[in-house]
Amino acid sequence: MNDIKRILIVCPSFNVGGIERTLSTLANFFVSKNIEVVFVSCLTGEIVFELDKKIIIVSPPFARKGNFFKLIFYRLQLISYIRKNCIKYRPDVVLSMSDTFNPIVLIANIKLPFKVFIGDVTRPDREFNLTTRIGKRFFYPNATGFIAQTEWAASFYRNKFKNKLNIKVINGAVKKVQLHNVPRQNLIINVGRLSTEKGQDRMLEIFALLKNKSNWKLGLTADGPLKKKLERMVIEMGLQEDVLFLGRVDDLDLLYSQASIFALPS
Repeated sequence: MNDIKRILIVCPSFNVGGIERTLSTLANFFVSKNIEVVFVSCLTGEIVFELDKKIIIVSPPFARKGNFFKLIFYRLQLISYIRKNCIKYRPDVVLSMSDTFNPIVLIANIKLPFKVFIGDVTRPDREFNLTTRIGKRFFYPNATGFIAQTEWAASFYRNKFKNKLNIKVINGAVKKVQLHNVPRQNLIINVGRLSTEKGQDRMLEIFALLKNKSNWKLGLTADGPLKKKLERMVIEMGLQEDVLFLGRVDDLDLLYSQASIFALPS
């Protein structure tokens, strides 16, 4: 990395999420190596994960709208917004790690001289919507390099793109946990956005099958589109006293220290 002086990171949002956490961790790491970081968010909002004060933070002056036509207009705005920031900051490297936004970043960099590295942190065989699938098929080969999280993911993409994609396996960024000296509780926790692919609904079903759960609690952090369904499931299963919706947790290290089991149903 000695020849890299500036990295422009395109992040889906400032909100809670696995990609957001990973890119925030990487941004802080790059700054610690004396690399200038420009952190470009695709959505406005509160910055959840701590970012070094040296990082240049860029937020879009527009919002994503709901219906089909407004969503198309949002994506066109996003292409222009990312392109303008790439031209403005002239990074040595552009980095994006979102299946949904990677094609947009690649389109924004057409005929620009910057090296663009992309990666997918979801399952490579996950079925995305039609526009994302088309975008990946036609624009992924434009990337300077593709970062695969695992050898299996790398093999999947090699079979899919043949020799059109320059693939390297780099395992996901991991934040070092600082454990607190506190007593462990009979607490099972899941940390992640409440959404279908994360599998918290399956975890509730498993937790409900436990015969002796009177001394155990299940804690779910964050928020997301699955929350209302999970709340209904908790009521239907009679788990109101056993399941805790913890919301946003600022000190996850403390929660990790208090819990006895970490569950990852995804």
